[in-house]
Amino acid sequence: MGHARPIGWGLALLTALACVGLLRLDLSDNPHDLYARNDDASRLLAEVNATFGASDRDILLLVEGEDVLTSAALSRLKLLVERLRANEQIESVFSVLDAREPLRFFGRTVYRPIVSLSSAPHGGNLSAIDHA
Repeated sequence: MGHARPIGWGLALLTALACVGLLRLDLSDNPHDLYARNDDASRLLAEVNATFGASDRDILLLVEGEDVLTSAALSRLKLLVERLRANEQIESVFSVLDAREPLRFFGRTVYRPIVSLSSAPHGGNLSAIDHA
């Protein structure tokens, strides 16, 4: 029984320290706080949110690399987009392959893809894409 009193005091001290820690605990219900960092990706996300508005339901996927506009990479992107669109729980999916450029054609406006698989280079040369 000689050890019961020090253990009791130790538990009381730990409980008091835990209570002090709870008072300092800061909880945020903003999901952006979970991954906010001071880096380029976080700054880009903040800029997108400021421009288009923030939504907790939207997901922005950024694909980076030197050869993201090659036919192989765009084919993989197209497959990814098709798989995401097939998911019933996803409302909509947009990619660079959906971007259109308005053109005047015999007095009418037509829209052509800005990036397409047929105009993509087979290597890593991004300047080979025809933007004319």
